[in-house]
Amino acid sequence: MIKKNDFIKLNYTGRLDSGEVFDTTDEAIAKKEHLHLHDLKPVVVCVGNNFLVKGLDEDFTGKSLGKYTIKIDEAFGKKRADLLTLIPIRAFKKENIKPLPGLEVNIDGNRGLVKTVSGGRIIVDFNHPLAGRNVSYDYEIIELVTSKKEQVDALLPKEIKRDFKDDTVIIKSKVPEELKKMISKQIEDHVKVKIKFED
Repeated sequence: MIKKNDFIKLNYTGRLDSGEVFDTTDEAIAKKEHLHLHDLKPVVVCVGNNFLVKGLDEDFTGKSLGKYTIKIDEAFGKKRADLLTLIPIRAFKKENIKPLPGLEVNIDGNRGLVKTVSGGRIIVDFNHPLAGRNVSYDYEIIELVTSKKEQVDALLPKEIKRDFKDDTVIIKSKVPEELKKMISKQIEDHVKVKIKFED
């Protein structure tokens, strides 16, 4: 039985009510659905730690290895009117962007979608693209991951170079002090290993 904080390896496919696939770890499904996703393979997650969408993450607890399906209402949150923002056209001109309905933009680190363009006023929707939509996930729990190396790899971004020696993780990337604390806490909370930073 899978418990909170267990590491599991799984494949999953997310579908809208219409049956349209919006996310998958399965290369064959991605090709069939003409999704431009790369380097697809099973993922390792730490159960109950929001590695995946909340309803899906919660569903793992109490399961055994095998295949499951779950339906989740408004998995990516409700559509919020306060996330529809009126932005003057000068903000787009400053960035050399011609706003058109349907254009995806990044404003102050937030991704949004241009909804309407009217004169000098542009409405951008900063809701998650699937906000308000009901979805379902087919997933297969392939294995319980007990390898400390695989567990650490699941917790750290790929960009951070590391080595694994005995029961010590050696972080070889230059990491700011604040991030060192976060990385150390994340690893110490979930994996019984020592951490060493080599800048």
